[in-house]
Amino acid sequence: MLYYNVPAGIHELIITKEGDGVPAVSQDSPSPFFLSNESSEVYFQCSAVDDYVIESISLLTNESGTLSYVYTESPNNKTYTLTHNLSFSNNTYEWACSATDNSSQTTMSSVRTFQVGTRPNQKPSVTLMSPADNYSTISTYANFVCNAEDFEGELDHISLLTNESGNLTPVYVVYTSVASATLIKGKALAPGNYTWTCTATDVGGVTGNTINRTIEFLVNNTPPTSSSFDGDTTNFTELISYINVSNVTLEDAAFGKILFLEPLTTIAGLDFDSAISIEGSRIEVNTTLFEQLNVSAQLTMYNVAFTNPRLLKDGEICTECTNISYVNNTFTFVVPHFSVYELEETPVSPPSTGGDDSGGGGGGGGGSSPSGGFGALPEEKPVVKEQKDNSITGKVPEETNTETQAAQEQTPKELGDAEIEVKRKDNRDDRKWFLIISGLIGALVIFTTVNREKLELMEKLQNGRKRLRSKLILGKLKVREKMNKGSMKKVKDRVKASVQKEKKMTLRHRIHHLLKLRDLSEIQEHYEKILDEYNSLSEDEKDKYYHDLLKVYEKVSNMENKVLNFKP
Repeated sequence: MLYYNVPAGIHELIITKEGDGVPAVSQDSPSPFFLSNESSEVYFQCSAVDDYVIESISLLTNESGTLSYVYTESPNNKTYTLTHNLSFSNNTYEWACSATDNSSQTTMSSVRTFQVGTRPNQKPSVTLMSPADNYSTISTYANFVCNAEDFEGELDHISLLTNESGNLTPVYVVYTSVASATLIKGKALAPGNYTWTCTATDVGGVTGNTINRTIEFLVNNTPPTSSSFDGDTTNFTELISYINVSNVTLEDAAFGKILFLEPLTTIAGLDFDSAISIEGSRIEVNTTLFEQLNVSAQLTMYNVAFTNPRLLKDGEICTECTNISYVNNTFTFVVPHFSVYELEETPVSPPSTGGDDSGGGGGGGGGSSPSGGFGALPEEKPVVKEQKDNSITGKVPEETNTETQAAQEQTPKELGDAEIEVKRKDNRDDRKWFLIISGLIGALVIFTTVNREKLELMEKLQNGRKRLRSKLILGKLKVREKMNKGSMKKVKDRVKASVQKEKKMTLRHRIHHLLKLRDLSEIQEHYEKILDEYNSLSEDEKDKYYHDLLKVYEKVSNMENKVLNFKP
């Protein structure tokens, strides 16, 4: 072979034979994913074959951090097997072998993994889903979503962190016991720039994190919506700022009022019509959709139809509420935060009708009886005919000692008869008092029954009042229409708004009922019906209820760690 235009100097000339192939290399030991628990020393073996000559065969490991050569032999044979021992600290490592022939052709084996000692618990993986980094919005609300996964076991919890208080601190935590989970949390923040991230901790206490993201909430001067309220409701159009607003008031003059006792961080663009429901003896605030409303407040309910009302929170007696007054059918109380608050009539417990088994003779015990459960009458004692004998009464005649001695000889039998007679008289007295007490108890039961019927009638009247609420609203509008014929268009608009409010109430109440359920299959059955109604709404209406459905998603995820068929 001829070379042309070769520069002057010393050059290396490599002559290869025609058809010279690359060497082949194989890994014999350790096996893939080898685990060495008993020794820190690992035995390595790999083999190489070439059609001419193997000049070198090498062992590579990543003990230094990257895969690099740690041992080399030069066999100068067509076949060769390399063996070598190395010691490692407890960790996971990679290794490979390479072989080079006389033509400088090198072949690298695949990379295998081996473990020395017990593998340390690895950090869970965390991925931020939304909002995107450097996200900017004029809304006062954003949904934060992140995923976490533990490849070795189960997660213990996922945390959302923000710097709204100055430093990155957890503001929301989801506890779980699965290998993979998703955190979803809506938050309202005042205008400004914020940093946020998520962390995940596994059951072994090891925490994984990821890079931080930023989000900017721009100043929003859009006044909140409150067309469903009247009376002392705050005039939001007159406010200079919608940040940290104090003494915010929402009132429905027919049903009740809310006075927030703490400043609301931001209310710009807030839809109070969707967030708050005030109706007959019931007040609800959707703090899932509007977190800034979850503060202490004074609540007032008008036209309460109960004689002795008691306050419930989410269907249970509210132990953290403070009752202020109940005057002229107006009930006022203070709550530390928001949920669903409603009133009901305090149940009247009927008095116990059982007797006392520990009592003395007579009066009846606590046993039941066919005649009404007031206890059995005292048993009649056998009556012994009274014997007119001076010895029974204890009077001893003074005539003769002989008669006295005779009477004393008969005393044991006659005294026994007298004792029976005394007990008989006691039984008659006990029976008389028993009949008197039974009569009083019977009268009390009759009074309780009548009072219960009265309460049931009042309940029916209250339920009827709720059913007629829409008709009363329409009736009021018709009266106003007759009084002011020139405001026909305004009346029609209010009728339409009232009907629309009723539709909103219906969907919100269904979602509220669903959130109280405990059975997952029943939740999914109700959820399908709600989803059909949700899909029939306009796009603007769907936006108002989207986060309510997200609350259902969170509930199911926390209950069963399962993903609901959620496609709003």
